[in-house]
Amino acid sequence: MLIDASHPAQLERFNAHMNEAQLAAEQEWFDEVAEILDLPTSMLQAAAVYGDLPAMPLIVITATKVDPNDGRGADFPREAIHAEWLKLQEEHARLRPDARHVRASTSHYVHADDPDLVVSEITRMLETLAPTRNPLSQASRVTDA
Repeated sequence: MLIDASHPAQLERFNAHMNEAQLAAEQEWFDEVAEILDLPTSMLQAAAVYGDLPAMPLIVITATKVDPNDGRGADFPREAIHAEWLKLQEEHARLRPDARHVRASTSHYVHADDPDLVVSEITRMLETLAPTRNPLSQASRVTDA
């Protein structure tokens, strides 16, 4: 399950929408958080193996709300970048022919904004894997009659 997940090509594709000042500000942010998050290196590592998914269920949950208060200024191309983000999420969903793509009316923090959606999708996936053995499945619940 990928929940509003990063994509190996996102930095390159996002950068194409930014001017020099915006690119410099993004680099400054990356430099500030480099000790805990090295996103450029992570993207390179992910790109090296991207697309090699085994035969398994894939659910991609994509946040659809843009955060206008992300601290990047009024001239930041957030709409263009969000449109690019949605395309990247579609690419994730195409990694498996039987993938399910769910568009959530949430911020990037889908798990916090709509935990019921995430739980529901996990349950759905588990039921697909083993409907009679999954303890969350309706078919396997013990009920008092």
